[in-house]
Amino acid sequence: MSCSSLRYSGAVKSHDEAKRLVRSDPRPACRAKRTVFDAGIAAVLMLFLVSACVPGGIVGGEAPSAGPTVMAVDTFAVTKSTHIYAQGMAYEYWGDTSGAAIDLLLDLYIPEDAPGLRPAAIFIHGGGFVGGTREQGALPRMAETLASRGWVCISVDYRLAGDHGMVPQAWLDYGQDQPVSPKERNQGLAIYAASRDVKAALRWLTARADSYAVDVTKLTALGGSAGAVLAVMLGATEPEDFRDELTASEDPTLLTTTLDAPSDVHSIVDFWGSAVAVEILEEVYGVTRFDSGDAPLLIIHGTEDPTVPFEKALQLEEIWTDTGVPFESHALIGAGHGAWNRTIDGQPLVEIAFDFIVRQQGLVVRY
Repeated sequence: MSCSSLRYSGAVKSHDEAKRLVRSDPRPACRAKRTVFDAGIAAVLMLFLVSACVPGGIVGGEAPSAGPTVMAVDTFAVTKSTHIYAQGMAYEYWGDTSGAAIDLLLDLYIPEDAPGLRPAAIFIHGGGFVGGTREQGALPRMAETLASRGWVCISVDYRLAGDHGMVPQAWLDYGQDQPVSPKERNQGLAIYAASRDVKAALRWLTARADSYAVDVTKLTALGGSAGAVLAVMLGATEPEDFRDELTASEDPTLLTTTLDAPSDVHSIVDFWGSAVAVEILEEVYGVTRFDSGDAPLLIIHGTEDPTVPFEKALQLEEIWTDTGVPFESHALIGAGHGAWNRTIDGQPLVEIAFDFIVRQQGLVVRY
């Protein structure tokens, strides 16, 4: 472990003290081979949020060159509109062959009169892959804030477990082989269609980069809980992942997903999320995806999260430490799951995300 301290919301304490917050230190085994679907909901979602960083914040990496200009405070009027970004198949049960195409929606936030090329961000809601919408909770407010400072933002819906979206046979077989409850199996299977959909939403945006003056080299994925699982997925997978496992003859709605547009992101903001989508992909297809080409990662998680044990936090940090990719991690002491109202060093979470993205992408801030 290269980190010597843990950043708390308001103070930095020793790493030994940080370890005492959990019942045991799981780091030596955290990259061991394992079955992803074991141990209930927490394992299915695997929201292993981590906490530990060197004093000063970011581990690894060099400062990028100057990029687009953004504003330090809310400045621009924001225009919001709703769009169909793709379609996806929905069925009555997993493995059904008689389904229907449904429209997939996103909200687009445009900063009026923001000059030059603009950075962009995709916001992904949580809900355990069984609920949630693009309009819920704190993320749309964050999208509005970043848009008012010069970002082009999208907040996206994706198919949930109840939609029984089309799943490749290998993924379906893997999920059905896991010794978990039906609810947990549904969540694990739903990760495939959800991942496919948010990648399609990102491609929808990059394909329209000229129309919205988007700098496609300055893209961020932000998510909460299950949405953070998908944000991590966007930052660590290859373009073909969650795109090429099915053919258009198997799933004709693939042709609506802007297949040739780029889907890379350059920063990840992870609010109590995990690497589970990537880990299932790795287990199902025997590939390795976490590497030095992944996006820098900001991790924020409460130490008393009842949904995801805090000890899972160190696992995601270990992955980024192993790859050498920059990361920053904050533990919210005493906070539970979904601690949107907490602050770090007196700053709301949106400001922590703002600062991280600016540093990692080399954006120019005007005051």
